[in-house]
Amino acid sequence: MPKKKKCIYAINLSIKTLRFFLALLLLYPQFASADDLNKKINLYLRDTHSAQAADYVTSIIHHYLVDDEVSDSAIMWSDTLRNLGEAKGDLELVAKSDVLTGKYYLRIANDAKALDYFYRALKYYKSVDNLDGEADIYLQIGLVYYLQGQFPDALPNIKLATELYQKTSNDSSLSTTYYLTGLSYLELKNYKQAEIFLQQSLKIGKLLSNNQREYECYVALARLYTNQKNFVAAEQLFDKVMTKWDSIIDPYGYCMALIPYSKLLIETNKKEAAFINLNRALSIAEKFNFIRFKVDIYKLLAIIYSDEKNFESANYYIIQHYQLRDSIYNSENQRAINTLKAKIEAEKKQAQLDSLFQKEKADQLQKWLLALTIFMLLGLSFGLYRRYNYKQKREAELRIANGELSEALNSLRQVQQQLIHNEKMASLGRMSSGIAHELRNPLNFVINFTKISSELIADIDKKIQNNHDENFEQLKNNLAMIYQHSLRADKIILNFSNHAKPKSNSRTIEDLNKVVSEFTSVAYHSFISHYPDFHCHIHYDFDQSLKGIVLNLQEITTVLLNLLNNAFDAMNEKLMVDKTYKPIMKIQTRQIQNSVRLSISDNGPGIDEENLPRVYEPFFTTKTLGKGTGLGLSLSYDIIKSHNGDMDVKSTPHLETEFSFTLPYN
Repeated sequence: MPKKKKCIYAINLSIKTLRFFLALLLLYPQFASADDLNKKINLYLRDTHSAQAADYVTSIIHHYLVDDEVSDSAIMWSDTLRNLGEAKGDLELVAKSDVLTGKYYLRIANDAKALDYFYRALKYYKSVDNLDGEADIYLQIGLVYYLQGQFPDALPNIKLATELYQKTSNDSSLSTTYYLTGLSYLELKNYKQAEIFLQQSLKIGKLLSNNQREYECYVALARLYTNQKNFVAAEQLFDKVMTKWDSIIDPYGYCMALIPYSKLLIETNKKEAAFINLNRALSIAEKFNFIRFKVDIYKLLAIIYSDEKNFESANYYIIQHYQLRDSIYNSENQRAINTLKAKIEAEKKQAQLDSLFQKEKADQLQKWLLALTIFMLLGLSFGLYRRYNYKQKREAELRIANGELSEALNSLRQVQQQLIHNEKMASLGRMSSGIAHELRNPLNFVINFTKISSELIADIDKKIQNNHDENFEQLKNNLAMIYQHSLRADKIILNFSNHAKPKSNSRTIEDLNKVVSEFTSVAYHSFISHYPDFHCHIHYDFDQSLKGIVLNLQEITTVLLNLLNNAFDAMNEKLMVDKTYKPIMKIQTRQIQNSVRLSISDNGPGIDEENLPRVYEPFFTTKTLGKGTGLGLSLSYDIIKSHNGDMDVKSTPHLETEFSFTLPYN
């Protein structure tokens, strides 16, 4: 037989061998001793109704599945497990029974029956919403199709298993699905995808410290490199695996590695070593009745004997190969699998049709319910709309009534406050007039006699010229201070009288812009006559659309002069401290709805925040002693209030102060 054909046989042989090993590795990872089996059987027989009974039966089934010679006892115990599940009404136990039965048939290479039992188990797991159980079944179904060489059917089922394992975060099982996906792509000669999935499986195996999974992935990658004729890389991976795999502890894995390794040795013309390894593999396969392993081993041995011209042995093994292969991959088995697959597809389509029919009925019912709901909502909406309109109408009427009552109440309160204020001011005025009258008479005597005494002192000073002592000078100074403070006291009494005097009701229509301009000029020139070094830039920003406003001109000019003089005083004090300072005043008028607002701002020293609430208190002043009486702003505030206006102050210390008042047109 030509060498090229022999190599092709070897490749096909190793492929089928690896498939069989995968089935065993996925289903039967460990062995159980005969003593352990007897112990589990005795425990079950002792109490068949205990909570652990199902666990004992499951362990017994696993023992028979991995025994050297597969026994029909596995089926008997699977029936026992099914009976336990049915007695308890536990569908998961029934599903597990079908899974183990399917694994038994898979072990004896009856793939059609295995597939049938796996589909039965899938229905039970879906009915109890067991995602891990569903994932395991999809993996087993994918494995069956893989072993039958139906890789396009294997991949979708393995993908479903992968998605479910990802939902349940089952990393160990994910490693298995990636591994089987990689092998499927390897069979389809999609080497790029095969390597990606095998490397993913290897990565998880390392993270989980799963040496068995690592070795499996190394063997699969070695197969891939062998197919790509990268014999050096393949041999390095086999060397890594073969030196670590223990044939006694893990005969399955060791047998699996020997077959593709022998294929590599045949490819590299090391037939003697390949022959030795194949005989080792055959010994293990016969001991554990690995039917699929033996199929491929027979074919590889036939190739080696044929190359050695030992046609008798070659003929023996090729006959064994075909007989065993036909028993596994016979047309009857294939027909059974295809029939089952067609049945499953038909059931799926019928389920889809049923689902569509149910959905159509549900949609029809939903439409009727929707129509009824819409009709009810329309009726309810109409009722609510009428109620809403009625409520809105009543609320509007109440708002109008409340507004009228509120306006009347506010007017009443204003009148009441004005009456109380007028009464207080009238009482205070009467009292102040009496006090002022009584105080001014003796104060006038003090002022007049102080003035006369000062004149006499001046005459005496001329006569005696400079022949007087320090006491004489002190007497002169004392008289001067008495005279100065008497004048200040007289001024305070006068302001006090004006403050308490009832405000005049005489009102005229005035042009506020003109009044402000004229009296600002008067106040400024009056101030610089006393302080010639003071110069201030005054910026006017008048609203020319202002209409004439009704006011008491004398009282408003008093307010203007108080605000202007206070601003000039403040800026002059700052100038005395900082000669580089440039005084600036801004005067602005604006019409705001049905009122007029006047603001006067300066860039003087400002007012401290803690003093702002007290600026309108009578006798409160921040000026130095002798410069202010503390009545100007208080008087101004009362005047603005008597005009039904409002007064406000804002200040930023060391930067700016703004006084403003608002007067209504009416």
